[in-house]
Parts: sequence; C-alpha cells; structure tokens
Amino acid sequence: MAGHSAVPAANTRAGNELVQKHKLKVGILVIDPSLPDAFLFISRLRRSRPGLKVVAAAPENWKEPRSMAGVDAVVRKPTQLTETAMIPWIDLIENSPSGASPESDKSKRLQKY
Repeated sequence: MAGHSAVPAANTRAGNELVQKHKLKVGILVIDPSLPDAFLFISRLRRSRPGLKVVAAAPENWKEPRSMAGVDAVVRKPTQLTETAMIPWIDLIENSPSGASPESDKSKRLQKY
C-alpha cells in the first residue's frame, strides 16, 4: 500500500544474488543485523545505491553493536505477530521516502523505534 514491492531473501548471499541477477532497484533494505556479513552487504549495496534506506530488523534479545554504520532505523522484531506489533513497521515504511536522495528536501529521516 506504500508503493513498495518486497523481495525476500534467506540470507545476505541470496540477497546479493537477487540484486545482481535481477538488477533490482532497492529503495529500502530491511535486514536482520545479526546475519553474518549483514554490515558488509549493507556497505556494498549503499555504494551502488546512494539513496538506499536501511532498516535493521533486530531480534528482541539482540545486543546492538556500538556502530550501526549504514543503518537509518532500528525496529525490533515482535515476539508475537499482532496488529499492535505491526504499527511501528507500517509507520516506518509508509513514512519512508522510496529511494529519495538524502539531500532531497522531500527526504524524511527514518524514525528509530
């Protein structure tokens, strides 16, 4: 409803293959930061897509590292998928500029939940 298409990948390797093989135009990347090579994947993707917005979908018990370089927002994965648990996710995606450049006046900062 916010004008985005979702393309799921099981891990960063599969995500990279999808992006490269299908030349996907990625505006928002939602990634589990606890995945191996998550931050390397973010860094590589940002180099080829400067306007990319990155949302870290962190597990509830995940200890956030000191540096979250390349991440625009952090949203905790809900332990139960309820309508209330989805509100931060819906707000985040609906209020995110899809692929807008960071310098753009229309670009809004992603909220941290």
